[in-house]
Amino acid sequence: MSTKVAVAGAILLGLTGTTHGQSLFAVDTYVGGFFCVLLWIGTGIVASLEWKLAKTNNRRYLTAGIPVFCIEKFCEQVSSKLPSFDGLQRKTSHRILPDIQFQAVGTDEYAFADQINIKQKKYVYGPVMRGIIQFDNECSRIVVKGMVNWFPLAFAVAWMFSLGFTPMGLMGLSAVVAIYVYQAIRYFQVTQAVADVWSSEMVSE
Repeated sequence: MSTKVAVAGAILLGLTGTTHGQSLFAVDTYVGGFFCVLLWIGTGIVASLEWKLAKTNNRRYLTAGIPVFCIEKFCEQVSSKLPSFDGLQRKTSHRILPDIQFQAVGTDEYAFADQINIKQKKYVYGPVMRGIIQFDNECSRIVVKGMVNWFPLAFAVAWMFSLGFTPMGLMGLSAVVAIYVYQAIRYFQVTQAVADVWSSEMVSE
């Protein structure tokens, strides 16, 4: 489905963008249009592949990637066990924003990502990042990293190549940046929530 959408987007954006000389690169109209088609097809393939890897909880996909966010936090006292998923879900849950799904990917690592579900009556958007939480029990330290998702990166390249630095092109790029800023703010909140839950569960031991 996503590949078909990508092809349609290529025909609409790639060809219209280059015929008016608005492509990001100064290339021949037909060559530029064809290359835009290939870019959008590739973007659709990337979207499908990333969706499958995320759905199957592929450990390499969840833990490896290009970091675009990183924060470190020290706690005064922490539990000998990692924070519970239930505690994290309760602490990070929001009435309007999507829930955050946590899962263990190692003895001292949790992966997390926005749980986008159009059936829920919550704000829906395309996440730019996925996160990883690293726990250091000896130092009572938490490191939260955000790694860029593949699809937004491919989308930004295809979008800017198709439309260039036009108002429409910059509008699409601004939307990606805005989502990143929003997610970065929420990742700060996740870091604090993880620290609070880890510390509170130590008190209850």
